Amino acid sequence: MVELLNWMSAISDELSVTEVSIPGSDRSAALRDGEPFGYAQHQEKSIGWQLAHGIRYLDIRCRVLPRGGLEVQSGPVDQRQTLADVLETCAAFLDQLPSETLLLRIRQEGSGDELRFCTAFRDHLDRRGFRKLFHLASTFPTMAEARGKVVLMSGNPYIGEGIRFDKTRVDLQDDYDDPTPEQKLACIRRHLDRCQRARSTAKLFVNSVSASGAVSNRWTPLAYADELNPHVPELLGKYAGRGRGVGVIVCDYVNRLGLSEPETDQLITAVVSCNDLR
Repeated sequence: MVELLNWMSAISDELSVTEVSIPGSDRSAALRDGEPFGYAQHQEKSIGWQLAHGIRYLDIRCRVLPRGGLEVQSGPVDQRQTLADVLETCAAFLDQLPSETLLLRIRQEGSGDELRFCTAFRDHLDRRGFRKLFHLASTFPTMAEARGKVVLMSGNPYIGEGIRFDKTRVDLQDDYDDPTPEQKLACIRRHLDRCQRARSTAKLFVNSVSASGAVSNRWTPLAYADELNPHVPELLGKYAGRGRGVGVIVCDYVNRLGLSEPETDQLITAVVSCNDLR
C-alpha cells in the first residue's frame, strides 16, 4: 500500500521530475462557488488536505489587489485566501517532509495588468521571504535538486524566473471547453499514448481530466468530474508497476470518483502507482 503522505521518498534521486507520475489538482484552491450555477468551485478539500493525501502539482490563479497583494481567484469568484496563505501551507508541508517536492503553476485571473502581477509575485519572493521556498531554474530539476522545494512554473504571464509554462517546456492536454465526456476521454488517452512514446525528459507532460461546459447545458466542473474521474484508475491501471511515467494527471474534485461515491484516495493512488517506487 502506497503511503501518500511522503510517497516521493520512494522515488529515485536521479529521475527528472518530468519522469515522475504526479497527481495534481485543477484550480487547487477553488473551494468556494459563490455563484448560482456551480462553475467556480473545482475542489472540496483544502491545499493542506491535498498535500497530505499525495497531490504534488498545484494550479493557483490569482488577481492583483489594489494595494498589490495577490488573492486566489476562480473565474469571477474570490476564494477568500491569498497567495501567501497557499505558500505558507506549502512551506509548512515541505518543512515537515523534505523528501517531497511540489510543482506550482501560477497564473493571473480576474485582473489584466501583467506588470503589476509580476511585481506582486516578486514581492512575495523577496520582501515576504518566500524566495528560499522555490526552485527557480528555467529547466526541470532532478528529484535530488527538487526535494524540499516548490518548482515554479508560469506563463500567463511569465514571472521572469522559474520555468515557462508554454509549448517549449510543457506538453499540455487541456481540452476543457464544453467537450462531451467521450471526446474528453479520447483526448486523455491520446495524451497518455504520446507521453509513453516520448524519449526526451526536457518536457513535462500535463494531462488535464477537468472540463467545464456552457451554463445552458449545466456541465459544471462537478458534473464532468462525476463522468470522468471514475475512468482514471482504469485508464492508468495498465501503467501501474511498469516504471514508465504518465506525467502529471490533473483532476477536479480529487477526493471523488463520483457524486454517489464516498470520499476516496483512489484517483491519487492510481497516479502514484504508475511510478517505480523503491
